[in-house]
Amino acid sequence: MESVLLHAADVAKHPAAQRSNRRGRLGCVPKTSGRILEIRVREGDLVSTGDIIAVLDDEQLRARIEQAQAEVQQAQAKARSARDQIAVLNEQLRQEEANVAQQEAAHDIAAFDKEAYTRLAQSGAVSERQGKQAVSTATNRRLLWLAPSAA
Repeated sequence: MESVLLHAADVAKHPAAQRSNRRGRLGCVPKTSGRILEIRVREGDLVSTGDIIAVLDDEQLRARIEQAQAEVQQAQAKARSARDQIAVLNEQLRQEEANVAQQEAAHDIAAFDKEAYTRLAQSGAVSERQGKQAVSTATNRRLLWLAPSAA
């Protein structure tokens, strides 16, 4: 079993101990609480700063430390999970941005084809069907291109 040492200096600094001292007695007020395992002085003994006057059981202190460590580990796990989620979301964003760029490029090509085939169909260089197909393709590409921004 581990222990916490109680020093005379810790006791002497406490206001309650100083009030007791004015009456000729010095009270004992440790920085931490716990069960006393060993008392190293007797009533009436003279003690100096730094003298160990009692040994306290540190079981409660160790339990609080273990609890705090568990809470730190839990917070670290949450932080790791959040970083992992951010990485997944960043990858999804990258993929969607690439998809948008691809859709924009397909839209631009279809718009160009629409204009070119419309002129060619009007001049008779291509069939009317090819001109209408280019218009239809451009319209479909435009709808696909606009779809992500509508969502």
